[in-house]
Amino acid sequence: MKLRTLVVLALFGVLLAFAVASWGQTPDAGAGAAVAPLDGASNFIVDLAVKYPWIVTVVAIIGTLRLLVKPVIAAAHSYAEATNSPKAEALIEKIENSKALSTVFFALDWFGSFKVRK
Repeated sequence: MKLRTLVVLALFGVLLAFAVASWGQTPDAGAGAAVAPLDGASNFIVDLAVKYPWIVTVVAIIGTLRLLVKPVIAAAHSYAEATNSPKAEALIEKIENSKALSTVFFALDWFGSFKVRK
């Protein structure tokens, strides 16, 4: 299977998992347990998350991608350097210069505000 297909499937899987996890989440009106009132920014953030749970999903997806993508790319570079194989380095160079991965990296930089490339 091509790397591009794997990357697309992995991103789709993460998005699907978060969408399913957040499906039907509504604030529990009859919670009953007394909670200390929040003030300032904490109150604003909690109210925003309760009213718009999809925002929490988007932030969780961005955080998960930040945790997963950068180490995978770094591991691929480390492997190519450790093996000292021209084939491995050429493969990584070919993959990183592909239009599909460049588009994914641009989207991650634009929406997730983190750079994958050095």
